[in-house]
Amino acid sequence: MLFGLLSVMDSETATLFLDMVKRGPSVLAGLPPERQILVQNEIGDAFRGVFLLVACFSGTIVFAASTLPLRRL
Repeated sequence: MLFGLLSVMDSETATLFLDMVKRGPSVLAGLPPERQILVQNEIGDAFRGVFLLVACFSGTIVFAASTLPLRRL
């Protein structure tokens, strides 16, 4: 989900993030400072979006479970 969201936002950032996962944060060192800040913000936004999605799924599951009728045997 994270890579998909990054790809939608900016495919170059998604590629950079994949390189950072493989090689570490030194990938950002070769970028200009403005681009570093932009990439960091886009990755942060993508993580916030994924965590928000997980929270929504969890809330939906809890709501659905609370509406189930309980029967005692």
